[in-house]
Amino acid sequence: MNKIPQPKYLNLDYFFNKFFELLSFIALKIIGLISWFGGPAFKFISTFVSVTAFAGVIILLIKIGRLSKSPVSAADLLFPQEEDIKKSVEQWARIKKHLDMENSAEWRMAVIEADSLIYDILKKAGYGGENLGELLKNVEPSDFDSLQDVWDAHKIRNKIAHEAGKFDFRIDEARAAIAKYEKALKELKYI
Repeated sequence: MNKIPQPKYLNLDYFFNKFFELLSFIALKIIGLISWFGGPAFKFISTFVSVTAFAGVIILLIKIGRLSKSPVSAADLLFPQEEDIKKSVEQWARIKKHLDMENSAEWRMAVIEADSLIYDILKKAGYGGENLGELLKNVEPSDFDSLQDVWDAHKIRNKIAHEAGKFDFRIDEARAAIAKYEKALKELKYI
């Protein structure tokens, strides 16, 4: 039976030589590619790449600047003032009482007041906007997990406000909207 010869040493010169040959091959290909493009074409391509990279850096700096100037601090959202919590808890209790009534006008009032409460809280936290819809557009989804819930409830509020006579408002819709507002208020630690 023939034995396979085992090397007795590792020839590092051989490996370094092969590595150097690979680097030389790559460098020659790059130089060949550059010469194939020619002088003016290479200048155009390198200028285009540089301008694009520069524009990307400028856009990133603008976005970073907007983040650093954000009016909302984490402390404003995470640690509401005790007096604000007390006020919102009392207001929330009044809103919930509207749902206990048999009148659809009371249910409508509950949704409108809950919408107003969320607006006041987010406005106080520093978000800008003339109404809750505009304000919600300025909220980053990463700042507020219940953002979509508030949007959904706000759409119901808009139906109530703008289609009052045409909109057949049921108690289950009112409860669903109030539950979405409640989820947001709990996330913001206001109730």
